[in-house]
Amino acid sequence: MPWFKRRKPELYLAESLTQLSSQPARQVRAPEERAPEVCVFCGAHGPGAALIELTDYAYSKPHGLCCARCRDAFARFEERVRHLTRAGHSPWILPDGDTARPLSSGPDQLGAVRAALGDLEGRFHCVPRAAARIAALRLGVYAAEADEPAVASKAEAVGSVARAVARNLARNHEELVKYHGGKEYRAYSVALFGDGRGVLFQETGTDGSWLRQHCFLVDSDFGVHRYRFYDR
Repeated sequence: MPWFKRRKPELYLAESLTQLSSQPARQVRAPEERAPEVCVFCGAHGPGAALIELTDYAYSKPHGLCCARCRDAFARFEERVRHLTRAGHSPWILPDGDTARPLSSGPDQLGAVRAALGDLEGRFHCVPRAAARIAALRLGVYAAEADEPAVASKAEAVGSVARAVARNLARNHEELVKYHGGKEYRAYSVALFGDGRGVLFQETGTDGSWLRQHCFLVDSDFGVHRYRFYDR
């Protein structure tokens, strides 16, 4: 006699159905829906938008999709910017003619910076948000800084730019005092560039050598975008 008891086929089927029915219902996961592919600036979508992924220059980090129209806005801005070139150097932005205003490093230069920018404010123009943000991502030698929140007017945005420039002048002064005995070896100026589409704060050596250029753009919603274009 066999040592096991054979189960009848019909009984085995009944037990299997009982076990199956006693198991918790298996949850079928719905396929994940892909986020709609739209331009991060204007919401354009579809084949006609010609969307491409926007990456920054410094790290090739993705920053969403951008449509052809917004890329064109950036291209129009970039076409206005003029450069100087020297062997062994990256391009250097050429300020708009007769807009350069000299500045000095120091712990409290905000008044001087405000006066310089106030003299130029009537010639300064806002740019489309897409152009400003793409410029900060694609033209900056470092990762783009976070956009400053939009304010109520162009004048307020220019005031924000003035404070940023004054902070740079204060930091440079601290560095001079700490490491160079307070002896100045740089010259500073603020100007417009790109036919008035941006504010340029630049540092050069007293011998005329190129050191740094900081760019500030104000978009049509009065948000400030900043990036460092040149750093020796």
